[in-house]
Amino acid sequence: MSTRRKGTIEYVMLYPIYFALALVIAGGLHNFGVKNIVMGFFLCYFLVNMMISLITRIVADEKWDIVISFAISVLLTVMYRDKVLTVNIFAAFGVTLLIYILRREKIRRVGWALVTFVLILAWMLVTTNEPRYVGISLIALGLYSITLLLGKNIIFYMAVPVIIAVATLFTPVNKKPCQWTMIKSGINAVGEFFGRMSDEISYFFEGFGISGGGYSGYSETGEISGSVSDYDREEMKFTSTGGTRKTIIYLKGRSYLDLDSSGFTGLESELPDNSWLALYLNALYHGDIDVKEASFFSRIVTSNVEYKYLRTEDTIAPLTPLEVSKNETGKKKKGYKYSVRHIVIDYGSPYYTGLTETAGMPYEDYETIADYTRRIYKIELDSYMSEEQYDQALAEKDMSRYLDTDMATERIKELTYNITKDCENDYEKACRIEEFLRQYTYSKDVDLSDSENYIDDFLFNTQKGYCVHFASSMVLMLRVAGIPAKYSIGYRHNEEKSNIVTGSEAHAWPEAYIEGLGWVPFEPTMTYLDQRDLSWGLGKNYDPEKYAKQFEKKDEASENDASKDESEYHNEMEIPTSDNNNKDTDKAGAKAFKKLVIYIIIMLGALLVIILIILLVRTIRYRMMTTEQKLCEIMKRIYAILDKNGKEKTEEMLEPEVRDEYRALVISYQRVRFRGDEADMEMVASAKKTYRVMRKIKIKKKQKETEKSKNEKVEKSAKKIK
Repeated sequence: MSTRRKGTIEYVMLYPIYFALALVIAGGLHNFGVKNIVMGFFLCYFLVNMMISLITRIVADEKWDIVISFAISVLLTVMYRDKVLTVNIFAAFGVTLLIYILRREKIRRVGWALVTFVLILAWMLVTTNEPRYVGISLIALGLYSITLLLGKNIIFYMAVPVIIAVATLFTPVNKKPCQWTMIKSGINAVGEFFGRMSDEISYFFEGFGISGGGYSGYSETGEISGSVSDYDREEMKFTSTGGTRKTIIYLKGRSYLDLDSSGFTGLESELPDNSWLALYLNALYHGDIDVKEASFFSRIVTSNVEYKYLRTEDTIAPLTPLEVSKNETGKKKKGYKYSVRHIVIDYGSPYYTGLTETAGMPYEDYETIADYTRRIYKIELDSYMSEEQYDQALAEKDMSRYLDTDMATERIKELTYNITKDCENDYEKACRIEEFLRQYTYSKDVDLSDSENYIDDFLFNTQKGYCVHFASSMVLMLRVAGIPAKYSIGYRHNEEKSNIVTGSEAHAWPEAYIEGLGWVPFEPTMTYLDQRDLSWGLGKNYDPEKYAKQFEKKDEASENDASKDESEYHNEMEIPTSDNNNKDTDKAGAKAFKKLVIYIIIMLGALLVIILIILLVRTIRYRMMTTEQKLCEIMKRIYAILDKNGKEKTEEMLEPEVRDEYRALVISYQRVRFRGDEADMEMVASAKKTYRVMRKIKIKKKQKETEKSKNEKVEKSAKKIK
């Protein structure tokens, strides 16, 4: 096998390593603040560069691949004229250039090891929560770097699975396709193994206090951060028992009270806390909720929790815990287990929201509520709450920290007033604020960490963000409206999908203190359904006079808004005629044709630029040669013509003087090449002259052959006519 062919095969076999390097660098760029990096775009353009490099290795000189890749990158940038695409195009070209440099023989061994070491170091110190494929890529880069340092060549062993894959294309098979169940299972097992290895590495370094900022996951902080990206690492296992219906459940780790420009601080209390139960049971009692009605919106459930790749001091539990079992395993880290007895509540049920009418009623004594609890839920209250704890939960508390509005600007206050001015109670105010915020755009790319007032900027400037911005804004607006509120963090988990809680389910939401209900969660983040949309829909036979009163105004307002929007739509909508349609079609066609012409001109211009660059490089390269090198270069071109046209035929077509000069030139060149004579510029000039003459002969020969074929065709057609 020739050295060139061997190098080409090795280049193809190394594609997985090149893509591993590209994935790590792309992930790092995005994490370091290059927000326009889109993995799909980046890999697409990187693949184009790899194909260009492969083609140049096969048909031309490898040194041209970078020049062509750069020219095509410039061409695509001019064509698309898009910021995101431009960033991804040149990021892909940058990685291609790095690979080109690392393939140089002098720096290959040490270069790969150094780059891999820097990437692993950056990953450990800055971005521990990279997606799984980055960890797998780093492992591949590390193995390859080690083999290079050891001087082992394992590249060609990679050809074995490729040969097997190609052989299967020509293997006869049955009409019914094979399911390859065992192979698929094996591949999945290998993928899971490497995925878990990546998670294990990430989890290990978290233990040294290395944060993984910039990626979703439980973070134990209420402070504002920059843009975030999803990371689906398994953080918890949450399993509900007892055959209850699966639903969306909020798992809370902490609640914060104090708000400033950096976000929320000031932990509320050690969680989980079951003091909410006293308020809840009094509301049910005063609302005359019986066993059947209670079953429409509440269930008692036991859930088991196990920490997976999660390291926190918090005991994460549902919003409404009754009791949390003690754990014997020690520290709260991977493997930490406990069970939670809790009540699942349908916060969107009219039976539940109707309890706001019980606001202001005096609390009942412990024995009365204990007896009521026994009848409604068939449980003993003293198993979860003593009389002392019950009295303490109902005691009057200082709510000033829940009403702090230092961050509220004048326009935040004015906005809140306009939204809630016609509401009859606190619950309706909270719902109006929630509905207003759900009009904003959800985006994880928003970074308000350097803002002096990130809530004001979110509400009036960016008008887009993620759960942190939505929840913070609603907490402040609730407080401005006179409703105690707090900022809670944890997970918003969908039990219907899986019992695994991932980092991408980490969430922040507001809780409002509503008279008659206690602490109620709300969902202002528009990408998620709110509590009314998630209602179980049980017990539709509720008394409308008792429970629908608070919704009458809201329904009328919704109908008015809907009719207003519809009328405005019909007034502003222009109904085009067939002539207008034809004109629009003609304009669109002309516009598309114009764009096509522009693109063709740009592509031709780019091609011309590439040709000029190649000619310029050749000229510069030729001028930098010695006299002997120039002579050798021209003679190579002369010999190429002789090989193609035939030496004897070419010499016969030369003029006698030129033929003698050519033969003298060959003798002189052989003396320079093999005897060591010194070349001079006269030889170079003679070689140039001979080359020009032979090029013309080559052209004339082609013209004669063309004329001969035409004459033969004419003669054949004439014979047919006769």
